[in-house]
This record gives sequence, structure tokens and C-alpha cells, in this order.
Amino acid sequence: PYDLSNDLPMSKINQPVYLRDCLEILVYSEEPDKIELALKSVEKLCETYHYELEEISVELVKVLLHKSNSYFIENFDDHRTNAMVSVVIHYPKECAEYLTSQFYEPGYSLTQRIDILHVIELI
Repeated sequence: PYDLSNDLPMSKINQPVYLRDCLEILVYSEEPDKIELALKSVEKLCETYHYELEEISVELVKVLLHKSNSYFIENFDDHRTNAMVSVVIHYPKECAEYLTSQFYEPGYSLTQRIDILHVIELI
């Protein structure tokens, strides 16, 4: 009786509302769709929640720097880089100090070191 052919599937994943939600998803979630949505949301939420970002900016950059594409998310590196740049633009001193202090530390891959340079270059 009802034509459902034009209906779009509803998303079962709620978009993060706060930066702390994104941080929590990036640290604890194992769901690729949630991780992708969190990465995309960081950029928008940085514009809105300056006070919250001030408290977690370095921690968020740290998590983003260490996050790898273990779920084969499309455009993962672009989303991650955009998220890091969004955070660093708002709190450049704190984040740049962290990134530069980590550049020569052991345990970072060449890709992570290039990401550090790329983010610093973009700000």
C-alpha cells in the first residue's frame, strides 16, 4: 500500500554535538562510520566551541596524530588532516609546541612526521 522506493535509509549514528564527543569516539569507538563522522565533525565544532577546544586542543591533536586508518575509511587522511588543522588554527601556540616536541621523539612513523610538518605548514 505505501511506496517506499524513494525513502532514504535513516542513519543509526548520531552526529557528535560536542568536541568531547568526537574525542571519545576517536579514542574508544571501533565503528568506522562513527569514526568518519567524528573526523568530519571536528572541523565544524571547532568553530562553535572555543572554550571546550581550549581545554582539549592538545589532547585532540595527539589523538588525531596517532589515529590510523585501520578501517579503510575513504579520504581518511584528508579528514584527519583537516581536523588537526582546524584545532591548531584556534590554539596554535599550545598545539605547535606539542607537535614540534614530538617530531624527533622515537616511535613515530615517517608518515606521522610528515603529517606534523604538513599541519604546521598549513597554519
